[in-house]
Amino acid sequence: MERIKAAQVSALELSTPFYAAILGFLVLGETITILQIIGVILLVIGIYLLSKKEDE
Repeated sequence: MERIKAAQVSALELSTPFYAAILGFLVLGETITILQIIGVILLVIGIYLLSKKEDE
């Protein structure tokens, strides 16, 4: 954590549900619901805003 900025670490941590949904779909054959798609879209927007704010 000393080498990585806090915003980058939180963005990586926030992206874990996205990767869990993808792995569940690919490995376990689970279906992806509309709510999960909306959640992933909101997650990507949040990570983008975090990284944009960090760049300023």
